[in-house]
Amino acid sequence: MYDFIPCEYFLMTDDLFGFFNIRPNTVDRSETTTYIERLREAAEAAIPALNKWGIEAFKDTLEVPHRIRVPSQANTEFQRQQALGDWAEANVKDGVNQSKAEVQAVPYGDNSKMHAEDEGFRDFYKASVARTYVEGKRPDLLLLDACVEAPNDCTNLSDAETRKIVKPSIGGLEIRASRYEVQLNKEYKNARLVLNRKYKPNELTFTVKIEDLKKVYVWCVTNGKPQAYVQVFFDEVYGLSFLDILKYIGTAAKPRVNTPKRSGKSTIMVPIGLGKLIGKVTMVPDYELVDNIAKNGRHDTFAAPKGGKIEIDAAAVRSLLCQ
Repeated sequence: MYDFIPCEYFLMTDDLFGFFNIRPNTVDRSETTTYIERLREAAEAAIPALNKWGIEAFKDTLEVPHRIRVPSQANTEFQRQQALGDWAEANVKDGVNQSKAEVQAVPYGDNSKMHAEDEGFRDFYKASVARTYVEGKRPDLLLLDACVEAPNDCTNLSDAETRKIVKPSIGGLEIRASRYEVQLNKEYKNARLVLNRKYKPNELTFTVKIEDLKKVYVWCVTNGKPQAYVQVFFDEVYGLSFLDILKYIGTAAKPRVNTPKRSGKSTIMVPIGLGKLIGKVTMVPDYELVDNIAKNGRHDTFAAPKGGKIEIDAAAVRSLLCQ
């Protein structure tokens, strides 16, 4: 679905890269149009709930702000969370590629490890943020059929090369990481509930940054492709389509929102029960001590997960994008 080129095309042609120059009538865009129409409807319905955070409309294009605030430092918590996210993304990618669902996942989003204290960071950061306003927020991974010829890493391709890879893709996956184990968390909350019937536990959630919503929307409508959020816990992995996230925001009576004092960036907490179980951690990671020394002499020390294994139901992942 969604502007996807069937594998038979590649098997019947001598030119494996011919799909990059497909004639306009080669692809039936009716299904893509239907998806985009439903995305627009869900976005419109979510606007009243998002007005409080300054979102008054979802637009196909965004204006680059005149002033982009550049962070002055990458503290220990940021680096720890980045390491956790890198671990989650790498294992989801491997889980998809090692499945037998005839699909592949390739890195696509920004994976820069440049930090605030690094030389050239200011210009790099401003250019990177500006790009998200122009082309939307790239998902971390692109999902493609296994028969599509694609590089192992699409993060540093030119715009023209990137468009050629996105065109035959099924859609994108935004990877989010959590420090919780789902089952242990359930057991803990159930035990507390036995002791105190008035206890009202909150379900674990997908973490969706409000500032990202408009940019993810732009990427979807620009490319005619769907996105899904993947939340990785230390025992299970859940997925939820961006379309369903917008539907939840538009219909939830009182969605939970977390706004950290330090960053001030609000995050909507979408219950994982609304999503789909798409994977399990079958081998827990080891941990490596990281001690990064900033130019001002500050030590950022934390434990970064390494290794481990996640088994992904790639067919279930595909179903999130083929709604």
